[in-house]
Amino acid sequence: MKDRVSTSLGITAENIRISTLHAESLRILGGAHAASKFFVSDDEARMLMQDAIDDTGLSRMNLRDCQTWVRLRKAESRLPGEIVPNDGSISDMKRIYTRYEEQQAYGDEIWSKLPAWAKILEDLKRKARHEKSA
Repeated sequence: MKDRVSTSLGITAENIRISTLHAESLRILGGAHAASKFFVSDDEARMLMQDAIDDTGLSRMNLRDCQTWVRLRKAESRLPGEIVPNDGSISDMKRIYTRYEEQQAYGDEIWSKLPAWAKILEDLKRKARHEKSA
C-alpha cells in the first residue's frame, strides 16, 4: 500500500503510517470490541438501501443492482452531485445514491464523508503536480 501511495502522490512514504480505513479505525478505537457498534453491517446497509429506494418512490429498482451501482461509485470516489445522468436509469440510481448518502449521514458522519475526503486528496495531488511542473 505504501508503494501505491508513493507512486500516486510522488512522495516517499517511508515515514507515513499507511493502513486501510478499517485497520486505522480499529487502531484508533482500541480494538474490534470497541469499534463494532460503529460499523454498518450488511443487513443495515441493505435496509438503508431499501429505504432509499422506497423513499425515492423507485420501488421497481432491484436492491442488489442498486447496492452494486452505489458501491462502484463509492470505489470511484464519486459523490452523487458529481454524477451526470445520461439516461433515466442513471438518473434514478443517482436519486437513490443521494438518498442513501443522506440516510448514512444521520448515523455516521465520518464514514459518509470519505468520498469527499478522497476528492480533496485528489485535488491536492493535482495541485501539487501542477505546481511542480510550473
